[in-house]
Amino acid sequence: MQDVIDIVNYAFFSAIPIEFLYLDAFAQLFGGGIAFYMGSYGLITRFCEESMWAPRMGIFDGLATVSSMIGSAVAPYIFFQVDRRGPHIMSYRFMS
Repeated sequence: MQDVIDIVNYAFFSAIPIEFLYLDAFAQLFGGGIAFYMGSYGLITRFCEESMWAPRMGIFDGLATVSSMIGSAVAPYIFFQVDRRGPHIMSYRFMS
């Protein structure tokens, strides 16, 4: 839901009313990032032994942070090479 709202906001920013940007907060009603992390932690606890829960969750959190940093560093280069929608399309493609 969050991704769809972000794409619409970005693609039609000059054509839609400014109030449409409030829909970004509406996506948090469906869980947002909290639901993503709870689902990931749930999968870890479901399929790993209890002694491996903390290391696996640490690896997951570390990879999420590092991938966010790499994506933020690479996005401007993609922006200037591909198109103004390039970074958004790539981030939504890799996140889903």
